[in-house]
Amino acid sequence: MKTSRCLLICIIMCIVPGAIIKAQCTGASTSTIITYDSTVTGVGSAPYVFTFPKFNPALGTLTSIRVQSVVTLLYTFSLENSEAGTREVDHYLNRLDRISSTALTSTINNSFTSDPFGPYSLDANDGVTGSGTDYVHVASAPVLFNDTLVNRNLFNTASFMGPGTVTFNYITIPGSTTYGASVNHSPSVTDIIKFNISYIYCNALSLASNLINLDAAPAGPLSAMVKWTTSNELEAVSYEVMVSRDGINFTTAVIIPAKGTFANNLGSYQYKYEFNDAVKTLYFRIKQLTKNNKPELTAIKPVSWQQRQTEVHFIADRSGNAINTNLPTAGGASWIIDLFGVNGQLLQREQVRAGVSVNMPIKKQLQSGVYVIRAVNSMSKEVITQKLFIQ
Repeated sequence: MKTSRCLLICIIMCIVPGAIIKAQCTGASTSTIITYDSTVTGVGSAPYVFTFPKFNPALGTLTSIRVQSVVTLLYTFSLENSEAGTREVDHYLNRLDRISSTALTSTINNSFTSDPFGPYSLDANDGVTGSGTDYVHVASAPVLFNDTLVNRNLFNTASFMGPGTVTFNYITIPGSTTYGASVNHSPSVTDIIKFNISYIYCNALSLASNLINLDAAPAGPLSAMVKWTTSNELEAVSYEVMVSRDGINFTTAVIIPAKGTFANNLGSYQYKYEFNDAVKTLYFRIKQLTKNNKPELTAIKPVSWQQRQTEVHFIADRSGNAINTNLPTAGGASWIIDLFGVNGQLLQREQVRAGVSVNMPIKKQLQSGVYVIRAVNSMSKEVITQKLFIQ
């Protein structure tokens, strides 16, 4: 099915049923994926509305949903030195993709910063706009080519099932950052967004949810306790604890032999899974191997570790020359600190070590107002966002 509107946007809808991904279901069954896809072409800054059919429960058991955005982007810009001296400048394109829906438990945000353009050596301003040695123009530079900016796996399946449709509001917000000089900047962006939603499901009766009851929860900052009970212990040979960081690609954590002793065909097990690096979410499931060599799989159980906001602060000192940071040290990684203005423009980026009372220098004097600090852990990718008040 195809529809199109030709202004700045052309939309193509397509449905691709029956694609097969990694085995997730019982026996010889495999997970199946149905994908609804839309493509829009725009100018880098626009709101879009995508509407897709919900999942039909008659097809089977919906185990997860994947929301994905693949972007191609061309960037045209000019920079003109406005200062009275030769300057070396670096230029970056910034972009925010924001996806919201009543079906989502929270808004999906993704920030992107390009590799640097430059350095450009721009002579002192010559008073002539748009030409000269104080000016540089770059046309249709390829910044992204079929790059995945959003790839989110969701497990609140109830919001996506039944009759009717699910609607997503998609906003793109561009920006730019130039270091080394005050410049006059003229940008232009052309982008192609391929947005899709995928329903990942097991065919009817292929999950072992009625045979194995799985529970998992944090057991500490670097561990999870996985517990399960069974109602077919007489048939069990072993249990495989499977773990994933994305909810799709699973690896084996441990294989535990069945106890061989049971009452009323019931069994009870637990396993403490430990890991080295702090993570935001892990996904668990259990695979039971039976005496007739038939594997039984549970549904996926996500486990999340919440950041401890009480340990975090960003405070500007009285001189306005530095920001005092207090960042979690779990995992021993450093943090990438982005300082944004109220209009969303990236003002400064620094790498700061984790710890208590670590100062980050402010490179450019900030006016009084409210700013936004975003810290990203270089190892776990944990994100902390707070407001910064400058008086």
